[in-house]
Parts: sequence; structure tokens; C-alpha cells
Amino acid sequence: MIWKVNIAILTLGSIVIKMNEKAFPNATHDFYRLLHIPKSELFKGSHKERIKQLPIIIEGLAGIGKTKLVENIIHAIQKWYGPENCNILYTNEFSLGILIYLAFKGFPDLGWNAKKPIQVLVFDDATSIKIDRQEQRQFFSIRHLMHDETSLNEGIVYTIFVTHEWWRLDTTFRRTALFSCFLSVPLLDQWTLREYAKFITQEGVNELLTRTSKALRFDKFKGIGLTVLPQPQPHIGRIYWQDHVNAEYWKLKRSPEKGEPYVDMFKHIIKYHPKEEMISEEIATQILEQRKQKNRERQKRWYWRQKKRLGETLDNET
Repeated sequence: MIWKVNIAILTLGSIVIKMNEKAFPNATHDFYRLLHIPKSELFKGSHKERIKQLPIIIEGLAGIGKTKLVENIIHAIQKWYGPENCNILYTNEFSLGILIYLAFKGFPDLGWNAKKPIQVLVFDDATSIKIDRQEQRQFFSIRHLMHDETSLNEGIVYTIFVTHEWWRLDTTFRRTALFSCFLSVPLLDQWTLREYAKFITQEGVNELLTRTSKALRFDKFKGIGLTVLPQPQPHIGRIYWQDHVNAEYWKLKRSPEKGEPYVDMFKHIIKYHPKEEMISEEIATQILEQRKQKNRERQKRWYWRQKKRLGETLDNET
């Protein structure tokens, strides 16, 4: 089931804890600046594959504001590139493989055209989720999958993994993420806190311990965390987010049992009952062989281009 969610604008009423500004300067502007790829850099001509990928991790305990920060990021992306150029797909019920598969297929009957250059995939509740090898391959080749399914040569894929505990997220994503946002830390698990300190320093753990204990009791203390940025060199800073922003995205949910209508808190319903299609082993083998043949042809073309270039170089030297 697909839901299209609209979040209304409300005033921000949260009061945040004052953090050590010297040790952790406000990095919110830098965070969004690094996420934003200028259009002049993103679209330089359709003759090359220029699809970029930006993996992001958002970590925090339940009710700490993870979804709010995701919606802030979605709002910023739609503002930069225009909603008409963006596809945002969110799920906390389906596997990563299904999320990636549906992202580039689209559902024209629902007004969802997947052939858009800006893709945002949000994989929520990723804590301790086992990612099999096929899904890992899909993740690492997501740029090529987007090109194969949409025929687009340029664009960007934002992959956002939301987890309750950073340490229990699949290492495939922890090691490859370009941006990590920590909204809280576990309060009682001393072993895990020592592992967090290796990444965000002991001072960062102490700051988040204080903030977490208060934010779980009082909403006014939510809205601030720490983020690790990769440039100009890896460093830690504070990140702020708003309670409610304009964010529009597709929410992928399972069909309710007994056909009963499902109404979420946003009262915006779009029904979709997908047809289950089973692919036989014979067809799957044919598809795999076609992809292998395509890769062999691509490698052969690259080989002849290299040979031609080297031949021209030798002729010029002589």
C-alpha cells in the first residue's frame, strides 16, 4: 500500500539544551551545504553516466525526532531541485530490496512517475535488520539500477537509513555512509557507549547523555543532535531540525488484512493493492545472462577505446 503524506507547516516551539559551542559548533548549515549538489554540477550533459549517491544515517531512540529530521532533509531537497524533479519513497515495513525495486518502477496510475533525476529512499527501522548479499549488491549498484530502469544518465540518489542504535546497523551502511547524525545515545549500555565514544568522542557522548535523558521526558528539549561531516576533514558539530516542515513523500505500507481501510494520522489515503508476480527460475536465469552479456559488451567497448587511444598516442610520439 502506498500513502502520499503531506506535512503542514507549524511554528517551531522546541527549546534545546545549550551545548558546548566551542567543542561542537553549529554544523546545520554545513550539513545541508554538503548534501546540496548544484544543478550546474549535477547536469553537465546526457552523454555520460553522472548519477551520484549520498548515503546518510540517522540514529536515535524512539520518539527522539528521527522522522522529523528526515522530513527536514526531504523538505530541503524538494526546495533545491523542485518537487516535480523529486521522488521520495519511505518504508518501515518492507525490505531494502523491495524499496529499491519499487523506487525506480513507479506507479503511473497513482501519479507517480519514477523517471525523475532526484531519488530519495528512506529505509526506516533498520536496527538489527539482516541485509542479504543480493540487497547489498543492489545498494552498491543503485546508480546503475536507476540508469537501467529510468534511462536517465544524470541525477542523485539519497539513501537514508534510520536506526534506533547506530552500532547495530548493518556494517555495510555504517562503513559507507558519508553523513551520520546522532540524536541520542543509549543511557544504560556502558559497552555501547564506549563504542560510540570512539566515533563521536567521549565529550560528544556526555553531551548526548544529558540531552537524551531530558528529551525523553520533555519535548522542549528535542530538536538538536550531533552530526559527523566528511569535509573539509571529518569533524563533529551540532545539528538542529524543526518540528514540522512541508515534506511530501510516498509511504510504502502493507495492505491491511480483511481489506479494511487504513487511515493514518495525516488522514491522506491512497489505496494500492499490488499484484503478486512470481518470476520463474528460468526467466531469472535469462535476465541474469542478459545482464552478464551487457557487461561483457561494455567491457569490450572500453577495451577497444583504450587500445585506440594508446595507438593514437604511440603514432603521435613517433
